[in-house]
Order: sequence, then structure tokens, then C-alpha cells
Amino acid sequence: MSTTGLDPALAGMLSSLKDIQEPAAIGWWPPAPGWWALAIMGVGSLIALMFYLWRRWRKHRWYRQARAHLQAIESRFARSGDPHDFMHHLIALSKSVARHQGTAGVLGYSAAQWIQYLATHYPACGFTTEDAAVAEDLLYKPPGAPLTDARRDQLRQWPTKFGRWLNQMK
Repeated sequence: MSTTGLDPALAGMLSSLKDIQEPAAIGWWPPAPGWWALAIMGVGSLIALMFYLWRRWRKHRWYRQARAHLQAIESRFARSGDPHDFMHHLIALSKSVARHQGTAGVLGYSAAQWIQYLATHYPACGFTTEDAAVAEDLLYKPPGAPLTDARRDQLRQWPTKFGRWLNQMK
């Protein structure tokens, strides 16, 4: 600012003024206590979420194993075509799951009784009394006896039905 042409007393006062000084910029460190609390809550939430997911993963290990076993049984049936072996493995797997889930009262059922039980207690899985008849038919035939195409097609639907039942048990 120019002080020429002003009263000398006023010019002296104006020359002693300095420009406005901005305060120093606020640093990012150390953060305010609220940010510390937020960071602690975030880390705690992350640990709790990881613990929950780990426990859930361990809790459903039986389900993943049963699904893998069901796929193995289905692929073995596709290769061998032995319906007797197929039915026995499916029934054994499903009873193993029932035992794991606490339905131990059904472990002594025959295959036909077991399928009938599933048809009455778990209707959403799709088993019918006709499926129980297929199981009964297979129980009393020798392992190498031929099976009609209708019965074989009906038997091929069992893994899907057992899969639905597994989903209900989960």
C-alpha cells in the first residue's frame, strides 16, 4: 500500500500494519479421540465378522461334505448304472445326515420306510409314495436284476430330491 500524499502520522501508523497471517495448517497426526474410537470399533467389527464367518463355515462343513458325497454317488451311478448300489449309498448318506442333525429315531428304517418318512415329513423335497415303492422294489431284487426304464428315470431324480432335503436340513 502506498503512503504518499497522506498525513505523516497516518502514514506511520499504516506502515506499522502487517498483512493478515493465516494460522498454520492443522496436521493429520495425532488424530482426534473420535477417530481413535472409530478405528477401534472398525477393527473390532472386522474381527467379529471374521469370527462369525469362520464359525458359520465350520458349522456347515457337514453340508459341504454331504453335497460332495452326493455328487460322487451320482457320478458313480452314471458310470456303473447299478441302481441297487446307487440306492444303498443314497440311503446311507441321507441317514448319516439325519444322525448328524439329531433325527436318530429313523436310523432303523428300511429304505422304503425312510423314503416314506421323507415323503411325509419333508414334502417340499419331492419324494412320493412311488419313490418308496421303487426302494421297496430294489430291496428285494438281486443286485444284478434289470430295472424298467420308468423306475430308472425315477431313481435318477433322487439326487435332486436328496439335494432339496439337504437344503432343508441346513
